[in-house]
Amino acid sequence: MRIIEPKTYRHTRASSARKPQFFRSKPAIVIAALLLVGVGLAARQWIFQDDTQPVVASAQDQAQEPSDTVSTTGASEPQPEDAAVPPDEPEPQIEQEPESEPEPSEQLVEQPSTPVQQPEVDLLTFADNDFKLFYDNLKQPGLDTVENPPFIYDNVAADERIQQIAEDRGYKLRSEPSVQLATVDGYPVQPAIVDPWLALKQAAAADGHTISIVSAYRSISHQRTLFTSRLQSAGATVEQVAAGTVDNKIDSVLVTSSIPGYSKHHTGYTIDILCAGWAFENFKNSPCNEWISANNFEMAKLHGFIPSYPPGATKQGPDPEAWEYVWVGVDLLTKR
Repeated sequence: MRIIEPKTYRHTRASSARKPQFFRSKPAIVIAALLLVGVGLAARQWIFQDDTQPVVASAQDQAQEPSDTVSTTGASEPQPEDAAVPPDEPEPQIEQEPESEPEPSEQLVEQPSTPVQQPEVDLLTFADNDFKLFYDNLKQPGLDTVENPPFIYDNVAADERIQQIAEDRGYKLRSEPSVQLATVDGYPVQPAIVDPWLALKQAAAADGHTISIVSAYRSISHQRTLFTSRLQSAGATVEQVAAGTVDNKIDSVLVTSSIPGYSKHHTGYTIDILCAGWAFENFKNSPCNEWISANNFEMAKLHGFIPSYPPGATKQGPDPEAWEYVWVGVDLLTKR
């Protein structure tokens, strides 16, 4: 007996094959539907047997994916990895150590400042002429010897006349620096005297005296200008000097002013000192002079200085100049 297929199973344009024989009867269709329902129920029971597992998996997936949004309400729950950080507080920053931080053993500990104590030394004692002889025979470092007297007016007769009068008073040719000079208190000096001068000034201040430098290194050309201008102010002309008619005027200028090439200021080791509140020319009567010259110029010698033209010395060039000091170093002033 031939079974006629229902119209619902006829081929359509969308169908490309015949349905299997199993689906050609209604009982088979019912059985198939029941099977599908059973499979669906079994699958549903298997999927939801642990309802927390999908949530955990989802949270982990979210933690691994970067977020494109920023929460401004602070109401969202923190992710598992961030559970230790409250949602309203920023993440803790890792504190980096500073570069090249010294080890504890290398760290410097600031020490309280204490006054610098002068070392106890046994100083030599000098008579006034001893200071003069000591310095005239001293060879100091950093100097070039001046062999020939520099010119004064570039007039041979006048220059020789002045030089002779100066040497009769005790002036001597001095040396010039062979090294680069340093600067202290705005004045050029030999580098060796910078620290001793600052220490001397500090010691004076500690005892209530304010001293300062008013002159230090002086070049030959500068000394030439000083001397000739003062001799001119005294009323002497070059012609008169050459003729030997103004020797007394030359001598009066030499009382306080050296001729070029004969000044201790050329060396860079010599300074003129001013006492605060006192005229420069009156340094002799100032408390600063009393302080620095006491006990055979003890404070000066402790710092390596001696009087350049001490009182009582004879034929040393100018008259005694209480304000002028020359540095020779502490070692040469200490008993051995």
